[in-house]
Amino acid sequence: MPETEDPRKALDSSDVTERAAGARDLAASGTYEDALRLVAQARDDKSLSVRLGAAGAAAAILFRASLTDAQRAEIVAALDGFDPGRNPSLAMVLAPVVDEAGIGRLGRMMRDPRSEVRAASLAALRQMSLRPEAEAVLPPAVRGWLLAGRHPPDAVAELVRLSTEAGWPGMDEALTAASRKGRAAAEAVREAVDWNAARNDPATWVGVWADIAGDPARITGWLYLEGGKAWGPPPDDADAAQELGPLTVEGGVGAVPGMPPLVRVRTARPNDDTPSEAIRLGDRLLSRLPPREIARRWEALQPMVTSCPVASLGVARELAPLEGVAAVRARAAALWRGGALSEAEAAVEAILAGEKKPKPEMLWILGNVKLGLGDLDSARDAIRRCLKAAPKKAPYRADAEALLASLGG
Repeated sequence: MPETEDPRKALDSSDVTERAAGARDLAASGTYEDALRLVAQARDDKSLSVRLGAAGAAAAILFRASLTDAQRAEIVAALDGFDPGRNPSLAMVLAPVVDEAGIGRLGRMMRDPRSEVRAASLAALRQMSLRPEAEAVLPPAVRGWLLAGRHPPDAVAELVRLSTEAGWPGMDEALTAASRKGRAAAEAVREAVDWNAARNDPATWVGVWADIAGDPARITGWLYLEGGKAWGPPPDDADAAQELGPLTVEGGVGAVPGMPPLVRVRTARPNDDTPSEAIRLGDRLLSRLPPREIARRWEALQPMVTSCPVASLGVARELAPLEGVAAVRARAAALWRGGALSEAEAAVEAILAGEKKPKPEMLWILGNVKLGLGDLDSARDAIRRCLKAAPKKAPYRADAEALLASLGG
């Protein structure tokens, strides 16, 4: 809900709080002309909080806009003569300015002796690298900076990490030059070389890759990669799955017939808890889900697991090392969906043995597993117990009733 009646008028207020509120309102609804005015406010306002808010609002507007060449030039010109140390956050307005002038200004800021200016420029370059149109112009610029050797060692290290995170090919010569810029740069280059070697090995692409940017309760885009093959949803049904074809990898970029290039990128420092790498697929980012993230997003992954037995078994393998209740239950369900019935039987029975009040979901799985193994008496017993304990609106209840009827009640 807007904080001001007229956010443009609020920018002229003598009250700092009102000017800041006007900037926040324009961040959500402002036009390109408003962005230019906010850039001026971010340069010249007497209040630091207003300058920071105006810079963020201007960047938010520009990220939404489809900028013309003339508009990009106008944004760069609006920053001519401005000392970035007065408001380093203004660097972010250059992130959508994907051309030689905008990139060049950020490159010069990366040579600024003030660390806060270099950090702001790096943040803008990272945001720019996520834009599809940047692929043609940003990698050559960063390659040129590294070969020129004019940036300070810490900036070189961060530029190396940026090129690694973005998955840019053809950086070998630039990395060699960067390795001579001090210990921090040499360590960043070592990490980059290791990462590039891993990206070139198809065996390291195995796993679940999913679009997790939207509704956390639903995953609309995913891939499962294993054994040099790819599985995913067909174009017309996000809840179905099909084999998409062979996966080949060259230069850290994957190829699957009929799909855009699969560019493997880093999104965070490697860790076991949250996604740290992704596949950039056109304008979508499919994050690799580590085991704990799979367990956290189990409900959202159900359509994939239900429709793709190969992915189900892969998920079960990923979850095997985890000991939490949610992960153990998810693994049992994945084994069932993947057709590993004997393993699923052992997993479910181990879970039920430790529960005073068995979960109806586990009894539903057990009934199906027993049926698949040909143990009809145990299947009937499990389904009866499931229906007795299950809520009336349980999503599997109608199927359970139908299955029990088919087994003779």
